[in-house]
Amino acid sequence: MADVNPTYNDRVEYKLRFAPYSDVIIPEPENWQNDGKTYERHKKYHGILTKYSNTINFKGQGADFITEILDTEGTNAKMRLERNARDGQTDIWGQTYYGYLDLNTYKKKNGIVSVKFTSGGLEADLKTRSSQKVEIERITTMDNGVLPELEAKTVQLDGRNIFLETNFEHNITSQEANSNVSRENGEDHIEIEIVGLPISILEGANAHDNAQSVVPNTTSKVNSGNASNIPNGESGMMFFAVSDRDRVIDIDLEFSFNLFCQRYENIRWSNYKILLTLYSDGSEYNHVASTLLYDLGSNHEWFGTQQSLPMPQFNQSGEVAYSGTWSVPAGYSMAIEARLQADMENVNHTGIRVNLQELEGFLNIKEDSQFPSTTSKMILSYDLMSRLTHIISGRNDAFYSKALGRTDLGYAEDGFASLTGFLHGMWARKFDRLPLPEPATDTEEEVVNKYKPFSTSFNDAAEFLSTVWNVGMGIEKIGYKERVRFEEETYFYNRKTVIRLPDEVTDFEESVDKKYNYSGVDIGFPKGGVYEKAMGLDEYNAITTWSTVLTGYKNIFIRKTKYRADSYGLEDCRRKQEQNFKTLDTPYDTDIFGVDLKRFVGDIFKLRLWGDDFAEKPTGVYSPETAYNLNWSPLNIFFRHSYKVASGLLLYPLNYVMHGSSTANSKLRTKIIGGVEYGENDNISNTELKRPRYLNRKYKFNHSVNANLLKLIEGKTEIDGEMIPNFYCVIEFKYKNKIYRGYLDKLKPNGEGKWELRQANR
Repeated sequence: MADVNPTYNDRVEYKLRFAPYSDVIIPEPENWQNDGKTYERHKKYHGILTKYSNTINFKGQGADFITEILDTEGTNAKMRLERNARDGQTDIWGQTYYGYLDLNTYKKKNGIVSVKFTSGGLEADLKTRSSQKVEIERITTMDNGVLPELEAKTVQLDGRNIFLETNFEHNITSQEANSNVSRENGEDHIEIEIVGLPISILEGANAHDNAQSVVPNTTSKVNSGNASNIPNGESGMMFFAVSDRDRVIDIDLEFSFNLFCQRYENIRWSNYKILLTLYSDGSEYNHVASTLLYDLGSNHEWFGTQQSLPMPQFNQSGEVAYSGTWSVPAGYSMAIEARLQADMENVNHTGIRVNLQELEGFLNIKEDSQFPSTTSKMILSYDLMSRLTHIISGRNDAFYSKALGRTDLGYAEDGFASLTGFLHGMWARKFDRLPLPEPATDTEEEVVNKYKPFSTSFNDAAEFLSTVWNVGMGIEKIGYKERVRFEEETYFYNRKTVIRLPDEVTDFEESVDKKYNYSGVDIGFPKGGVYEKAMGLDEYNAITTWSTVLTGYKNIFIRKTKYRADSYGLEDCRRKQEQNFKTLDTPYDTDIFGVDLKRFVGDIFKLRLWGDDFAEKPTGVYSPETAYNLNWSPLNIFFRHSYKVASGLLLYPLNYVMHGSSTANSKLRTKIIGGVEYGENDNISNTELKRPRYLNRKYKFNHSVNANLLKLIEGKTEIDGEMIPNFYCVIEFKYKNKIYRGYLDKLKPNGEGKWELRQANR
């Protein structure tokens, strides 16, 4: 650059900074005025970010300093360029703005260093790393800095009562069960054989982990002089095998069949019965008790009486029906079996054969299923986001949020989203990363640890909070430091007018912004209710869609999250405790569950139930007393976001947001304290939506940005005790003597000043 004007230099200075090196004051870099500076609202999280897009040039001492830092520190060095100026009235030095040099774009030619000027800092870190999954239990940052051990909290999971129903039908490919007792050597004895009836679980109708399809023609036999000596069962005979805990189940069954008595000779007595039987002692399957369902001897005139001569073959049709309640202790099993007993004469060629054929019918198991309380590690929302920010940025002071903040962290109160907890399947099942796996030794078995770490990305965690709580994100500057700011989205659209442009704007353009004309709504949790079990039909935290009156342009308002909030999924997961299922993999192990919590004792938290947030007990759901995460049902989430959908609906007060579909239970009805009752499948009047902050109009215009206006744009105003960045407030401007108001979407302050605003709703 040419010689620097000393008077100008006395009013403005440019400074290169990189700790621990001394600051270097340099002349104004070439192309500084064309740095491409832009203020732009994040399309997803609503905060305003400052961006720079152009390359600027450095000579002399500035070029040398940049080269030195590149040579010694590498391209990761965060080198800051600041512009400071004296205030026109107070003559006090102040920062006008600053940015970072992207040393990946470094070029040097004829002694001139050119490098791209960027917003750098946290915005660059988030852009590069926020989508990368990391283990939150790690003890190093992405830059290999020290990260403290994770201090997890504890949640007491008192459990969700689940209605379990498993449905069987006859095996359509093998509808018979064959029984045969015989003797050829003439010994005098009693023989007993049992065989399980061939029934199979209907596809998608297995809600019990212990339920199984019966293996056709699985038999067990015993020879004895005692007719009460019942043989042990076999695994393949059981429709309910080795219960994992004490259960009380309701059993309903109906079957029809045909019995073909193929052989009957030289029998003193016999009986053929169909029984519902309880077995004990795990895989030993010791007989405990039976209930008679059918007795062939009671349905045929001579079967079971003494017959010393061969009798003719015969067919006998039969039916059974039963409904009753059974206590099935842990380790017990159940079967429907045909039992054939006979006392055979002391002659050759003695025996009996009965084939059960053409079996048709069903068996249903129903259970009001409960599971004892368990505890689990979990991490609260502030702690998770703060830790993820620390991992990404290397700084432990780079996160701030009143919405997520808690009193135990020094905030004045618990934020509305602060008692949101997160745990993954491994934690819910009581797995831990210690002990580490060890090989087997001569005296000890191999230590097995199937623990999978809690892994997530910043984006996935932020997406969940944005979905369920309508939380937005910005990056704010406190002096020379930046921090990530999470707050309710309305924080970024304050209704107060703070900036009034002094001159009438030019090149004014007003247009419909179709981005805010939503034709439909799609909200919820894609994994909710997807269990291949009947209980999934009762889960409410899944996906729900609605449609609006707006047509001609497909634009769906979508809020979905990879995390889960389904109480049935978490309940099914926690019932596979590590103590009893050390080697079992479940589909939930690496899934992350969000839970809506309340304080209990110390660092122990409990689930919020309906009485904590709702005026009346919910209806349309099983066991409402134990239901949780009700405040995160798709409809309740939608109401928190509804002011955005309403932005294009103000002219349609007589129309509705119409329910379209739901992947799970849409019959749930809730009534928030102080609100009205709604069902998940209700149509919602447009007048019941929250008042929109902005409308579906867009303004574009030019207005120059001098130093004073720039200072106002980057300043803050105290509003209701909170210092709010001015660019989150309403901006007022004039065109042809008409006053307009809007929220900043984009501003390029250099040159003639190009503005883009969306219309504020007054």
